[in-house]
Amino acid sequence: MALGPLEILVFGFPTPSPGREVTEALATTQLAGDLRVIDVLLITKSAEGEVVAADVSDLEGIEDLAAHLVAEEMMGLLADEDVAEVAELLAPGTCAAAVLVEHTWARDLSRAVQTSGGELVAAARIPHDQVEEVEAALTAAAGSD
Repeated sequence: MALGPLEILVFGFPTPSPGREVTEALATTQLAGDLRVIDVLLITKSAEGEVVAADVSDLEGIEDLAAHLVAEEMMGLLADEDVAEVAELLAPGTCAAAVLVEHTWARDLSRAVQTSGGELVAAARIPHDQVEEVEAALTAAAGSD
């Protein structure tokens, strides 16, 4: 099976825990099928600066996702180096969820590009504030018609 593009998404939270709604949304994302969650780590930095990493099996509310990842032998792909990089970004008393995902929607495209001798040469993520600006401009333009 050819994999789609892989990406690590890191979500930061101003508290030591992301909250149940985040873990539930993560499980829902897996069920939708457009992204396949491959690994998840919760990285917490205590008020004293101590860094602790917990894998998906330690997170409340996503037991089914954890069981799936264990069965597929996916857990553990995010390494100590990833934890160290994320920890550098964290202020004391905060946490981050590092989520390794596969873009399953792009499997066929990836296979076709590789078969044709092509390769991905660039990828970019548009910052959320810029997306909001575009949405506002489109809404304003639609309202002026």
